[in-house]
Amino acid sequence: MKRLELVVTLVSVAVGVITLAVADLWPVIRSLATISGTNLNDAGQLGAWVDSLFRTSLLLAIATIVLVIRLYVGKRLPRQRDGNAGYTCDDVVEYIGKRASRITRLTIFGYSLSWAEPLRIHLQTAHSPSLTVEILVPDASYVCNNCREEKDIKFRVSQLEGRVEEWRRVAAIGRIGAVSVYHFAALPLEWGVVVNNETVFIGRYPWNLEEGAAVLRKNPARERVMIKIEASAPVIFNYLLSVVQMKRRRRVGDA
Repeated sequence: MKRLELVVTLVSVAVGVITLAVADLWPVIRSLATISGTNLNDAGQLGAWVDSLFRTSLLLAIATIVLVIRLYVGKRLPRQRDGNAGYTCDDVVEYIGKRASRITRLTIFGYSLSWAEPLRIHLQTAHSPSLTVEILVPDASYVCNNCREEKDIKFRVSQLEGRVEEWRRVAAIGRIGAVSVYHFAALPLEWGVVVNNETVFIGRYPWNLEEGAAVLRKNPARERVMIKIEASAPVIFNYLLSVVQMKRRRRVGDA
């Protein structure tokens, strides 16, 4: 990803330099500065002014195209956070897709499962009968008693239950082997997925405490990224696994 961003930046700079050279900017500026004195009945002056206008339009058009491409690529690239590359759910889908033949277990956790929709859609269209998916989400009563949102908190609970049912349907139609759902009585501080107990993609929720209730601050979509931790970094990896296992141990209902 870093390499792609560097290439796009270099290409943008090169196109800008070439455009300036082709447009011959100084005559353009001089012509625009004296436009009010241009005699439009003089064919020579009119031709020079039209030429300058064309060069200006060319410069602005190319600059706009380069800017749009740069912004688009920048939006698609994951944001850098704490020295680690940020991963979106689309990146996780790509990671899992490349290793589909050997991935047999996913553990998905979070306050809401909306972030994992790209992954669910991918698995719904793929065929992984040996894959088991474990879902860890907060208990509905805990959320209602301890969290607050702009909308009715019951709407969040209803939305979460709907997401859970969508995951169950993926297993029901035979696209994956099985789905197990566990509800835990605790505030979910993290969201992410454990792949085969070998790799953890994890992000952090920006909770605020207001009047005794936990309120989730909505981050822009660009900031909703995860970091990837692998078993090759055993200290932090084992710690994160223990965090996930704690949610499982604090479950209040199985489904």
